[in-house]
Amino acid sequence: MIHSAYERGETDAVLNLNVDLQTSPITPAELVSQTFGTFASKRGQAASILNACLGLCCFQNNTSYAHDLWNEWQHLADESGIQPDIVTMCLVYTCLLHGNDEMQAVAESILDLAVRNSKKQAGSKRRKSMAAARRKAEATSAASVESQLQDILGSDFRVLLETEHMFIISKPSGIACFHKHSTTAGKVKKGKGNADVSLEEALLHVNLPLSTINSEARGLVHRLDRGTSGCLAIAKSDGAHAQLVTEFFLRQVSKKYFCLVSPSVQWNSQQETPILIDSPVSGHVAQSKYRVMKSFDEASLVEMETLTGRKHQVRVHAAEVLKSPIIGDPLYGGDGSFSNKLIQHAGTPHSFFLHAASIQIPFSGGERIEAPIPEWWSSALNTL
Repeated sequence: MIHSAYERGETDAVLNLNVDLQTSPITPAELVSQTFGTFASKRGQAASILNACLGLCCFQNNTSYAHDLWNEWQHLADESGIQPDIVTMCLVYTCLLHGNDEMQAVAESILDLAVRNSKKQAGSKRRKSMAAARRKAEATSAASVESQLQDILGSDFRVLLETEHMFIISKPSGIACFHKHSTTAGKVKKGKGNADVSLEEALLHVNLPLSTINSEARGLVHRLDRGTSGCLAIAKSDGAHAQLVTEFFLRQVSKKYFCLVSPSVQWNSQQETPILIDSPVSGHVAQSKYRVMKSFDEASLVEMETLTGRKHQVRVHAAEVLKSPIIGDPLYGGDGSFSNKLIQHAGTPHSFFLHAASIQIPFSGGERIEAPIPEWWSSALNTL
């Protein structure tokens, strides 16, 4: 049942199964063994299936099944060549965290393992920067350094929400979330001249506490493309990071985007509910819901909610399903003469009209957090 569900609709189909693992006739050992045997030549799919099963354990608070599945996977990992990944560890940690004292102790050991693996995967320069950050003075709060970060990243930067374990910011467009390789251009300098500073570099510069689980970039639970602005969740601690990754994986996080597309999208004014888009992205199941907020002669302002989290999902669905690429998007056809003219008028050559307008995360309290539209959008919209 689980394997056929995955082949039908990948991770989401497994997560939506009406099956109680506690009373399931298949044991964790049998599940792991059968999955590894059936998908021996497709290791990524095997790991995805088991991660989805761990997701079911999270939904059902089935700590014993998650614990046994984790142990069996670790036991066969080297032999099969299918290793648990960071998502696996986050799912098991979050599930076991809701168990008894013994299960919670195992959860903490798994979190420690995730941190150690992250350090191994990170390059030497990143490991040195992590060690240097730990030696700095006591960490500060995001709200207290908002103006300092605006000086570095631009006036569109905002701290939208901050809790003890995480914060949500509005990332300006044109800013990379992180650099894969350290560059002298990315170093924060005194005064002006902070060319190509990434979000991660800026957050570290002001001594904000950031999780270390993500080997590519500290604190980042998810990412936005350089040209995209808006809501981004940042984890302060590794435990928070793991729980946030779990909520994203379980599709419990709601994200809505605003995008300005061209040509104008047809929309029935009597249509009161968003329309579902069910169209693969890069060969994977992808679903979004959209509605047209306002139409102009050559463009439309569209709200799109992503029900799955595929890379470039909004950009692909706008271009390939709506047949109206996001204005300024160079990868998916949004760089025509009209688009280029609008981008030049806005004066933001490394940006396009895609904005993560709001996000709703259970771990942060469940409130829908909204990011204001960037200042440069206003002048462009006024010309339409």
